[in-house]
Amino acid sequence: AAAFALLLLQAGRLLPQGRDRAKRGSGPRTPLRELLREPEGVRELSCYAVAPLAAGALATALGGAHPYWAVVSAVAPLSGLGTRHRVARAVHRVLGTLAGVVVAFALLSLHPAPLVAVLLAVAFQAWAELFITRNYALAVVGITPLALLMVDLAVPADPAAVAADRAVETLLGAAVAVLLVLVTGRRSRPG
Repeated sequence: AAAFALLLLQAGRLLPQGRDRAKRGSGPRTPLRELLREPEGVRELSCYAVAPLAAGALATALGGAHPYWAVVSAVAPLSGLGTRHRVARAVHRVLGTLAGVVVAFALLSLHPAPLVAVLLAVAFQAWAELFITRNYALAVVGITPLALLMVDLAVPADPAAVAADRAVETLLGAAVAVLLVLVTGRRSRPG
């Protein structure tokens, strides 16, 4: 799946607009020292510390079986460029997860053989790679069954319980992220 995604990426560079994008690159990164000199930078770095800690602590306190799902769901929206984009990314995370949970529950209820589960995981990995840069919600629809299939391969469990845990802990993590984003009110950077 990863090799296919890399080939697809390189194929995109054959097109004129792909070559132009490759030449421009992603732009310079802001050094950590510069971020620490500005209040907005300190706020931004604080979000990356507070979000996972709060989501993980809440999920653990509520008895979540997989608190790391809440942690990931709290951090994932923070990569957005501004408050609006971050909130939208959290919503995409939740909606994609809920759709993915339905798919995963249906597959896990069939109790696929390990080889079938691995092949399905490869297909969902390819799905995620294809959509992750274009439509986050659609990518998460593939990421969710991939994660749940991997969990089931490692430690088989009740599909309904695992699906419910994923949905609840994703909602919890996304809610923490949205609350933090709204409280800190990061503005979009020009450019």
